[in-house]
Amino acid sequence: MKLLLYLECLSFLSLPQELAASETWPNLKSYTFTATPSSLYDASLLEPPNLNVTMIESPTFSLTWTGDSKTVKGCTSTTQCGLEEGGTVDDQDIFEDFAVYAARQHGSSGSCWGPPNYCSADYLIQKGKIKDDNNGECTAYKISPPASPAQQFVASKTKLLLKFPQVASYSLLKYTPGESDSSGGFSVDTKFEPTQADQFEMTEIVVSDLTDPVIYCLVESDHSFTKPITKTLDGCSTTQCTLETDPTKFSYNDVLGNLGVFAARQYGTGGCSGGNYCSRQYLVESGEIKDDQGNKCSAYKVHPANVPASAFIASHTHLMFKFSDPGSYSVLKYVPAEADKSSFVQVEEVLEPTIADQFEMTTIKISTLTDPVIYCVVESSHTFATPVIKTVHGCSTTQCGLEEDPSDVAPIDMFGNLGVYAGRQYDSSGTCTGDKRYCNSDYLIEKGIVKDDKNNMCSAYKIHPALQPATDFTVSPTKLMVKFDDPMVHFLLKYTDATDDSPGFFSVVDKIEPATAAQYEMTEVKISTLTEPTIFCIVAEGHEFTDPANSYVNGCATSQCDLEDDPTDVKYVDRLGDLAVYADKKDSCNLNPNHCSSEYFIEKGEIKDDVTKNKFAAYKVHPPLSPATKWVISSTKLMFKFSAPLATEYVVFRYYPRLTNDGKDRLMIEDYISTATYDQYVMTEVSIDTLREPAYFFVVSNDDKLPSIWPDAPEGTQTQKATVFVDNEAKLALYAQLVDIKPRSPYDLSSVGDAPDTHGHKYSYRKIFYPVKKNKDGDDGVVWQDKNDQKIYVTWFLAEGGTETLLLQDNTEVLMAAVGDGGENGDIIFLTMPTGNAGDKVTTQPVHGHKWSSKDMSFIQKSFDTSKEKLNVYSYFVTGSSLAWNVDIGEVAWVFPRTMTVSSDGLNHQACTIPILDPETLDEFRKFGGSSHSFANFVTNTKDGFLAVDLGDNYPRGVNTHKITGTTKKNALVYEFKTQHATNNKDGTMEVYEEISTPEKTYYKWSNDNAVYTEIAHPAGLVLSDESLMFIFAGEKPSLDNRMVGSNLNTPRNLGLVITDGNLEKVLSEGVTSEGGFYDYGGGWKEQSNEGIVWITDFTPNTKEKENWESATRIKTALLSDDRVFILYEVWYPTHYARTDYLIIDKYGAVILGPKTVPYQLRLSPTDELVSDDGQILFYGNDVELPKLIRYHFEEITPETGCVSLGKKECKKEKDCDWKNKTCIEKKPDPCADKEKKKCKKGD
Repeated sequence: MKLLLYLECLSFLSLPQELAASETWPNLKSYTFTATPSSLYDASLLEPPNLNVTMIESPTFSLTWTGDSKTVKGCTSTTQCGLEEGGTVDDQDIFEDFAVYAARQHGSSGSCWGPPNYCSADYLIQKGKIKDDNNGECTAYKISPPASPAQQFVASKTKLLLKFPQVASYSLLKYTPGESDSSGGFSVDTKFEPTQADQFEMTEIVVSDLTDPVIYCLVESDHSFTKPITKTLDGCSTTQCTLETDPTKFSYNDVLGNLGVFAARQYGTGGCSGGNYCSRQYLVESGEIKDDQGNKCSAYKVHPANVPASAFIASHTHLMFKFSDPGSYSVLKYVPAEADKSSFVQVEEVLEPTIADQFEMTTIKISTLTDPVIYCVVESSHTFATPVIKTVHGCSTTQCGLEEDPSDVAPIDMFGNLGVYAGRQYDSSGTCTGDKRYCNSDYLIEKGIVKDDKNNMCSAYKIHPALQPATDFTVSPTKLMVKFDDPMVHFLLKYTDATDDSPGFFSVVDKIEPATAAQYEMTEVKISTLTEPTIFCIVAEGHEFTDPANSYVNGCATSQCDLEDDPTDVKYVDRLGDLAVYADKKDSCNLNPNHCSSEYFIEKGEIKDDVTKNKFAAYKVHPPLSPATKWVISSTKLMFKFSAPLATEYVVFRYYPRLTNDGKDRLMIEDYISTATYDQYVMTEVSIDTLREPAYFFVVSNDDKLPSIWPDAPEGTQTQKATVFVDNEAKLALYAQLVDIKPRSPYDLSSVGDAPDTHGHKYSYRKIFYPVKKNKDGDDGVVWQDKNDQKIYVTWFLAEGGTETLLLQDNTEVLMAAVGDGGENGDIIFLTMPTGNAGDKVTTQPVHGHKWSSKDMSFIQKSFDTSKEKLNVYSYFVTGSSLAWNVDIGEVAWVFPRTMTVSSDGLNHQACTIPILDPETLDEFRKFGGSSHSFANFVTNTKDGFLAVDLGDNYPRGVNTHKITGTTKKNALVYEFKTQHATNNKDGTMEVYEEISTPEKTYYKWSNDNAVYTEIAHPAGLVLSDESLMFIFAGEKPSLDNRMVGSNLNTPRNLGLVITDGNLEKVLSEGVTSEGGFYDYGGGWKEQSNEGIVWITDFTPNTKEKENWESATRIKTALLSDDRVFILYEVWYPTHYARTDYLIIDKYGAVILGPKTVPYQLRLSPTDELVSDDGQILFYGNDVELPKLIRYHFEEITPETGCVSLGKKECKKEKDCDWKNKTCIEKKPDPCADKEKKKCKKGD
């Protein structure tokens, strides 16, 4: 046997048979998506030069003493007061070119004091000689601390007097011995420019404070000893406060060659602190950096402070440099090699001195060093000043600063045309902070090139994640800024490198329209969130890389809130070509990653109609790479933009490719766009954040003929026919007729009902399509309601090949149920009622019965008694009703769940009632009770009555079956399910339900669980050939485990069945047996048991992630020959549709075929039934590609190859089948056959 699916499309008017039955029905049109070829890219990094650092060896000094010495007084005769009045230097204060004097108290304004109380005296001076290994030498004088300290306190300090042999520049050098007198080094203490030779000059060099001897040499300033290789700089003697007043006022204790150090202002603008608040003693070594091309620079290796601030650092020590000529100079920092990185130098700051040989202060701190760092200074045109790798800071330049002064960019945040800055908190409205507690810093950036296979290229920057994350949390995000040589439009691109699965590609992340050349422009591209290195390129508008074939879009950068304020505010990270995405607004727009899914990979391409060869620009959208970490508040939706000329309306299609090799494609209309503006993105309601697999979208003008999977009707006809798929294993044939019913529109089956993991799913949904028969001659049809105006129609499918659609009722009430008389007279009974209520708990609502005859178009209507004593109807219930018309016994059964008027407890309860009606008058014969509450229902005929099923949540709790014969009704609870118990002690008398309680949750021995964890099939009950009854449903395994509760969906929902005898007295199926029970609302124990449960499917048994659970829902059943049962059902993930499957079981419940996936996007209604009739299995659906109605029907075909069964006749070939009349076409002899092999002329 084969499974064939055919579709026949006809107009809604009655038409004659238009196609010969022997014609082959064409296949559905197929479509193909072809991705736009992506360029092949290659990203390469520029190799930094090989650098070599050499530190200059300091010379070795030797110190020898001549034996000459003298103790000078320093306090008695020679004073500043006397010298200023023209006095001379006393001999007792002189030793050769060195002498001492007593200075004024408090500098220049005080008195001069003598010994013994207020001036220290008696300083031993020894003479020696210092030589180095390069034959340099100087006369040395070792001055010891005073032998006679002031007895009270020092009021007049003792200072040095120096005599210079000639008028020249001199330096007083301080010699620091090493471990022995034969090693050590010099530093310049003070420089002098004497105006007279051989005359003592006062200095400010204090010797009365000495605690240890100090050795001095007085030499001319060009002496080799004045250029030390190594020196320990103080770091606190020279201050920013002094330098701002006089740039020449620095201490030689803070200078080595062209490098100096100074104590900066506290907090940048405060005072200058020393003492306990300034770190001191920085060893600095001289050296050289040289690359393998011969480029070099003089270097200084700066060590951390040897004497840290004893309290805290108020004044940080910074570097300063001086230059022989004005110009532009770059201060470089040397970064040593690592395991995977070569050494490199990077620009820390750019200085532009205007005065030669004057120190320029920098912002480079050394007081925070923990390891030695090497610096060098070069002209900005030097090769080293344009490195290919650098670590930028990321917190020194802030958005707040740039908004006041766009040029206020710290050099440590610049690298070529790229820069970084610390943005405002909350992006645009908050503060800026460079504090490392709240700002990520130190981003390694490497320069490179990205090149494609067409020789297009761009300069690239590979940015690594922050080496120093914020120690507390990030307040100011680090973002990129760029500058350009010309003020023209540029784009900032993000490059994603190729993987084994996909080629590399570019994403446009921002558009920059600079107003000024060579000035950094801020972007909104964050790098503080990087978790892996990322490559960026900057290109001009029109560059080939700005129009990639595929890319990631963000999905949470552009919001509906933004667009409502400014429709053009579509972020570039959300665009790809004519498609863009946005985060929609519920009560607000929430772009937080907890509540917004992001990172959608999108591929450009085209969809082609394989028959007409029409092509449509299309996009393949992949599921979000970063789903919302909690739950989605703002869904990601599509936008499109259009070029001129604009159409009146556009239609957004989704293309569903075939699911199997022999499957069929499907097109579905997702949305309409009627307010397009030229070159401006328009929001749609097409969501993509729920995608679980790639989806294909394209937009076409509604002014043109829309694409369709349905084949065009042959010329001269209005009938379309199509073969959808063939399943050789299933050996069934499935047909369909598609009816264009515009402007009417039935309910879309894909949009009615709820997902398994939702609260509403338990209540099921009313039926949408009700099959009926017009007569016994093959004319059948369906009753349905228009979703827009609520009018009720019947559409007849005529045996001769046409259709007709007739209005049954022009009303505003909901169609609750409909049933026909099986073609006996072509009569139809249907029920309607309003969906609202009075709001007072007591006023009943009307329920109307209607009977319509297709023969004479007669119509009767009945208003049922809905009073409390009769039907007791307070309001409609969403589950709807079921009708069965047993013509043989002249009765109609009505399964009617409804909400009733208020009861004694003050509540409006819901329950099912089962009236039996007179089909002639719609009067009630009798009435039976159903379940309370009743959340799904079904009824069918038996030979002497009815078989009904409803799904109860409490009284009783389970699948409740009813066998109705005359005035009697038998009940059986064929399947029971678990119960969620209360977690509160209600009135304080309920005991803890210890057996199911956990340390995290306590349950009590009472319940009020409305959840049913179950769904019945439609039909829910099948009568087998031996009169036994098979009941099919979907439930959660294990069925009676009261611990597995708490959610709408607690385990995957599987198909199951139970078989009983015809009287509902004995379970015949062999399957799972289980015992259990629950405590009811009053705390009483209710025993439960299941017997003979046969589980048919086993969905995702090893999948722990709930989002991947699969469940059977919208279950349809039908009897085939030999008591085989065909089951058709949708498979859903917890919140959305996955596919439609089918299987076949035998009369015992064993699976003999499948499950298999329908190779076509076949959507089912929640509760519509498959109807078996005259060898056919009928059901109805619709096609949202256009407002059309589809009639499907299955038929069996015989096992012989190529032999198709039509009733009892067999046709040897499919083309010989008269499908309409269910017979084979007889072959007639050719009247023009020439047995003598002669040809007949035309017309003979």
